[in-house]
Amino acid sequence: MTLTQILALVAAIGSGMVAGIFFIFSTTIVASLERLPVEQTVAAMQAINRVILAPLFLMLFTGTALVSIVVVVTAAGEPLAWIGAALYVLGSFVLTMVVNVPLNNALDQANGGGAETWQAFRPRWMVGNHIRTVASIGGAIAFTLLV
Repeated sequence: MTLTQILALVAAIGSGMVAGIFFIFSTTIVASLERLPVEQTVAAMQAINRVILAPLFLMLFTGTALVSIVVVVTAAGEPLAWIGAALYVLGSFVLTMVVNVPLNNALDQANGGGAETWQAFRPRWMVGNHIRTVASIGGAIAFTLLV
């Protein structure tokens, strides 16, 4: 295997793992939280948003973005490298920083955890999460095809 193929494999695995995390939020976690009283839903999401900042997740999430960029640099103009990196870096990493993190921070700062708080948070957060899920899956596919 070439260096580019090894890096593309690492990026594919990272993109796939991140996609799985986002997918489980879209399909299970948020729906499960919504079966609780809304105050507990908000409190649980606030706790999740703090816990997910653990070093292991941040290393996976950020490291995959960095490896994606390195794949583009080493791939000498390979379109799949650009597609994979654009999908993961823009569609997952940047979208998270621009949409989901600000919403998480606003939820964390919310006084009280009533229905209004949750309704202000949930729709935009879920749309962002669905997009970054699909983008991460697409990135994983593009990087896999590069290998």
